[in-house]
Amino acid sequence: MSESTTMAAAPEAEAARGPEPAPETEAARGPETAPEAEAARSPETAPETDPISRARKMRADAARRYVQRQTEQWEAEAAELKASCPGFTLEAALAEPEFCAMLRAGVPLRRAYFALHAEEALHAAAALAGRQAEQRVADHIRARGARPGENGLGPGGGILIRPDVSRMSRADRADVARRAARGEQVKLGV
Repeated sequence: MSESTTMAAAPEAEAARGPEPAPETEAARGPETAPEAEAARSPETAPETDPISRARKMRADAARRYVQRQTEQWEAEAAELKASCPGFTLEAALAEPEFCAMLRAGVPLRRAYFALHAEEALHAAAALAGRQAEQRVADHIRARGARPGENGLGPGGGILIRPDVSRMSRADRADVARRAARGEQVKLGV
């Protein structure tokens, strides 16, 4: 066979075999496999080999841990604050932009709340102190009414004790006699 027949036979052979499959492209594989292929070739999916990806992942993990610790701390502080301020709720406080700004700036939760709600806290504390004072006064009055009267507190005098001559010692009788000799009036008995 000559060269010209070989060349002519080549297209015929191709036609007999059918069309040659086209090389597979991302578009030909479909939209669902294209991103997977891109991700497989992307350096972000291989953190062991890409130091930038590792650094990003470490920063993201550190940020996640910080947020978790901060959230736990705020929840603990909120529980303590709720014990002293029954009207406090963390959800309501976080709805206030000023409160959130103070927390982001590093101000402790209790200080941030009292800085924004000082007047309310002062009124609540004053009302509580007033109620406690009223209760103490009422308890004191109630206690005084239940107690028996003490001797010597009334307008009358206490019990008078007069000396009983039959129970006096020899020295006491001599002392009474000496006082009477000097002119003092000594009353004995009734």
